[in-house]
Amino acid sequence: RTEDDAGHGGASGSGRRRQAGEKPFSEGDLLTGPASEHVPTLRLAQLGWLSHPFSVDRYLDQTACRSKLVVARILGGAAYWSYGLEQFSIRLRAAGVPFAALPGDDKPDEELFGYSTVPHADWDALLGYCVEGGPENAANLLRLTSHMLGRGARPPAARPLLRAGLY
Repeated sequence: RTEDDAGHGGASGSGRRRQAGEKPFSEGDLLTGPASEHVPTLRLAQLGWLSHPFSVDRYLDQTACRSKLVVARILGGAAYWSYGLEQFSIRLRAAGVPFAALPGDDKPDEELFGYSTVPHADWDALLGYCVEGGPENAANLLRLTSHMLGRGARPPAARPLLRAGLY
């Protein structure tokens, strides 16, 4: 299962065209189109749903600690979701669940990587797919998560999209 804070930016999956410069993808991009072919089991949650410590603890108990992989995009960095990051890192590490805490923007964040348990190469690749966006990168993000779980070959690196234009 993969967790993504997709409530910030990106396309909604509603079929609308991306605007020039709008590139990050959302849960709609992951669940529709080419990306959806690579989703055996996927659960998405907005971090806003996990703003209270009780909701974080409950989500960890009922969902995240039973997952095979957790990916969280955190807009605003570690300070935005400090309790959640701390608990996800500690409890997922104890449960043996790989965890990638990614920034919600295009800037690598070593503090967030410090909460993660995945290798740096995988963390960088996941972030690259998120930053570049688009259907092909969304599909490759899911292929990479499958590869990280021992299924399938490692996909190619994120393919940059044009910085301007209609998508």
